[in-house]
Amino acid sequence: MASVAAPAIRSACLPTVRFLAAAALVTMVAAHPLSAQSVEERARAAAEASRARTADSDALLENVVTPGMSGQPIATVDGRHSFSPTIACQKTATLLEVVVQPSATGDLGSVLIARDTDFDSTHDIRTKLPVPVSGVCANGVMSCQPGSWNQCRSFRWDVDAAKMIKLSQVAITDLAGCYCINNSCGSNLAWSNMASVLGDLGGGMVGALTAADPRIGVAKAAIDGPVIRYTGAQTTACSADPQLPQSSYRASPTTMAGDALAASASSGVFQALTGSAAGLGRASVTRRCTIAREIEIDAACRTSERLVDNCSAQAGDEHCRLNEEVVDDVTTVTRGARTGFSPLPQTRLFGTGACTAPIMRDFFLVDRRYICATDTTAGQAQPDLSRGTYIIDHSTETMIADRMSRADGGTTTTTRPFALPDHGPVSACESICKTRGPRVNDAAAPAGVTGSQQNDPASFDTFYHACTTDNRCPAGPGETVVTACGCLDDFPEAVVMMQTVRLAGADLACSASPR
Repeated sequence: MASVAAPAIRSACLPTVRFLAAAALVTMVAAHPLSAQSVEERARAAAEASRARTADSDALLENVVTPGMSGQPIATVDGRHSFSPTIACQKTATLLEVVVQPSATGDLGSVLIARDTDFDSTHDIRTKLPVPVSGVCANGVMSCQPGSWNQCRSFRWDVDAAKMIKLSQVAITDLAGCYCINNSCGSNLAWSNMASVLGDLGGGMVGALTAADPRIGVAKAAIDGPVIRYTGAQTTACSADPQLPQSSYRASPTTMAGDALAASASSGVFQALTGSAAGLGRASVTRRCTIAREIEIDAACRTSERLVDNCSAQAGDEHCRLNEEVVDDVTTVTRGARTGFSPLPQTRLFGTGACTAPIMRDFFLVDRRYICATDTTAGQAQPDLSRGTYIIDHSTETMIADRMSRADGGTTTTTRPFALPDHGPVSACESICKTRGPRVNDAAAPAGVTGSQQNDPASFDTFYHACTTDNRCPAGPGETVVTACGCLDDFPEAVVMMQTVRLAGADLACSASPR
């Protein structure tokens, strides 16, 4: 399925996918016999089974999304059990069908669209595009004089009042990802790339359809020669009105805050939480203090030094916490967290005239800000974190130390060995391979087809594939392997390419005078 159609499918079904996959995994773990397997062995088996069924988008569509939205049984991860979910109000196996017929000029001379608007698995509206298709875009088509790129018009996919897909003429700048398919760019392009052309056409139609009616979800696309069919369902809110309140927030996000406030005002639970100690919070005040090193030299060139600590009161107050600290212009604490920076020892010159002396110290001035709670009434009990603090401070990688309170008021300390289970070897990276496939530059822009402005429109596309478990490169049709499976690092190449594009763009200048 083409990349254009995929986003529409994912956005409609992702929450459903998460729920069903999690439910299937829980069911599998609960039904799996414990037998003599260890916990780690059972966990690894469950992970492998889950990965086999939900590792990529194709597996999710086949095992979860498509059967879930079409009312078919969904099997648990281990395949032992199945259940039939009910997540769609209505469903149809023939939501949308597109049939194309390339002509002798390479254009799509006939594009037939069939639509099931009432979800009864029967096409109730059929239509034919009124213009030939010379180029395909992510959200529309280009129609030109057959076999050429002259007298071109731009059309965007839209939906009319009868819920049927139509074309609306727009400026070419309103379209995206356009490319040429007729004979002006090459011979037999539509037939040679039929699956890609159908996927891009259908993806644009589905995008317009789901934007007009957010209740519709698309579960599956199937290509059969010059035909692409979509399985779909009505999944959102089971409402008869396509203008759902949930979708209105996308057009006007600022209304969400007002609606949320109105809903909270009528919620007893929300008001109870708001009035609780947790909701009200604790009143606090910010207190600033300094720790200064005062060094003086009275007339005999003798040095006197003292450290003036004005922060001792805040540091000893259990209701105060250090929020900001700056040591000799170096920020060491910000928002209660250590920054990791600390000042280097400095040498400063003190005194005047003949009585001067260089003095080196770790710091000369510390500027602190504490946040101190002011409503420290006895009615607000604080949790006892002493046991957790003891465990953290006294435990190691191989030993856990604990301290527990006894009924007589004393404490008991214990230690016991601790070790994490062996996780086995982990590869340094995900094994991937690099391939390339030939292509003709048929991209379309306002200035025309890009390939017609090049000396040679033939080029190559570069692809990266995740290797299979047996370390094979799953190269696509027509692709040749450039770099075998392994830990690939093409970051330097990517940097060079981006820098080349940046410099090329910086070198472009539009001026009336010669340069």
